[in-house]
Amino acid sequence: MDSTSKQNELTQRFLNAAAHVELALKHRYPDAKLIGLGAAVRYAEKQKHPIVTRNIFALHALTDLRNAIAHSDYRNNMPVAIPREDAVIAFEELAALIENAPQVSSAMSKPVTLAPSASLAVACQIIINQDLSQIPVCDDNDYVGLLTTNALARWVSAAVARGKGDVIEGDIVVADILASAEGYECAAFVKPSYSVTTTCERLMGDNAPVALLVSADGKPSKTIQGILTRFDVPSMMKTLTVAFG
Repeated sequence: MDSTSKQNELTQRFLNAAAHVELALKHRYPDAKLIGLGAAVRYAEKQKHPIVTRNIFALHALTDLRNAIAHSDYRNNMPVAIPREDAVIAFEELAALIENAPQVSSAMSKPVTLAPSASLAVACQIIINQDLSQIPVCDDNDYVGLLTTNALARWVSAAVARGKGDVIEGDIVVADILASAEGYECAAFVKPSYSVTTTCERLMGDNAPVALLVSADGKPSKTIQGILTRFDVPSMMKTLTVAFG
């Protein structure tokens, strides 16, 4: 492919990506009757669209470049401004994010679960070996509760108060430890289609659950497919940001 053909290809891809962004935002805000890419981006920014706001500086720069290409006179069949390949790729990635926001199914970790009858020794070994702060407890497919290291610490403290802190009390199972959980140490259930943006907001917001558990229908009566906690937020946020410039 010669340089002119390459430049034409990049220009067309860039304009196509701009059109996809504009159309996706118009579909998101149909009542706003938006005209033009710039208006769509500015309106989405005011509405605190999570992907737009995280990429607003890149979107403004790309929109300005799009306007220079689309509204300037062509010379020798070439636009006055020609996008660099990295700008084209960035715009295409942004268009894909805005059209189809990432879902938790792409970000969740496969969970370790325990039965209520699992021994304290087994639970402690898993927590230590896998460096976990919480483990969902399930009786078959039925969710029972969330075993947390905080609940475990409370139970140990109570054991010490009973004068048995120097030995592990016999026949202790996970169900016994759950009794030491506080009311806020709970999990919420969501579907695999739950958006990453909403997940981040929920895990970092006030009254956030300790974990979000993913099941097929977003209910605790189904097999747990994944788990997400506030420690996953930084990596999820990276999936919402496109590197440009």
